[in-house]
Amino acid sequence: MFASFPALTLVVACAAQLTPEQLYKEGKPFAMPFYKNGATPAALESEKLDCEVSAAQRVPQNMQVNTTPTYTTPTYTTCNNIGYSTFCNTSGGQTYGGRTYSVDANADLRRRAFSQCMAQKGWRSVSIPPCPEGVTPAQLTLSGNRLPTLSRGTCFIAKDGVQVIGNIK
Repeated sequence: MFASFPALTLVVACAAQLTPEQLYKEGKPFAMPFYKNGATPAALESEKLDCEVSAAQRVPQNMQVNTTPTYTTPTYTTCNNIGYSTFCNTSGGQTYGGRTYSVDANADLRRRAFSQCMAQKGWRSVSIPPCPEGVTPAQLTLSGNRLPTLSRGTCFIAKDGVQVIGNIK
């Protein structure tokens, strides 16, 4: 979830979430699902792939085909007499539901096996607070393209297209 600039760059994990720049402006922490002191982007990608393969081998897919319940509306008939003629109209009887879908019954267990593997490799989920107002990237101790060692002074800056994590000097 990170790449290198001259300093470490944050990447948005999901479009539905706030961007790092929006989080920074609002003074909210940046959640990183995988963090290991001193790790590089290449190490993250390599270990994620190892854990994805391990989880897939340990917990194979178990596809289940299901059908949603059906409901049929009641039918009713209304008749009208006009002169010597009777006109009847029947309505209702529509069936709803009954859609067939498939689901992997092991998907959650596989996600848990993946998370367990990543934790065993030393990765953990962290929230990095925004740097205090006025702190610039020049005032941070950066670790190149590696994640810095977490401390009380670890924070992130995300503005003007630059996003960095570092420790306040």
